[in-house]
Amino acid sequence: MKNRIGIHARVRWAAITLSSVVLVGLVAGPALAGVPSKPLTLTHATDMALNADPRIDEQRANVARAQALIERVKGEGGPRVSANLFAGLAPKASDGIFTNGTNTCPSDGCTLRDDGYELDEGITVTSGLTASIIQPLYT
Repeated sequence: MKNRIGIHARVRWAAITLSSVVLVGLVAGPALAGVPSKPLTLTHATDMALNADPRIDEQRANVARAQALIERVKGEGGPRVSANLFAGLAPKASDGIFTNGTNTCPSDGCTLRDDGYELDEGITVTSGLTASIIQPLYT
């Protein structure tokens, strides 16, 4: 029975000692760290969280990207005009491009003329213009 009382007394003494050390640490900790022990306000806690969490910067970048996409969509609301003008020079072929003197291929086979790069008969100007005006209905 005496051993039981001794064990209980030692356990109680260890608990009291541990509690005292924790209490002293809680009281003396901020003073030793040089941190003033003033109350923490909600505004200050919010500012600390916003400055310390890297996810906040990530979300700010997402917001900036979304705003840039909105500006891009607003910029695409007007009409778009495009035009393509081309011109080309080719040797003049008065008798057609095939050896049979036509521009169509007969059923027995097609053979191109061999004087395609000679300018004996002059040159032909080939040109074209393509234009479009597009007004988006909804962006």
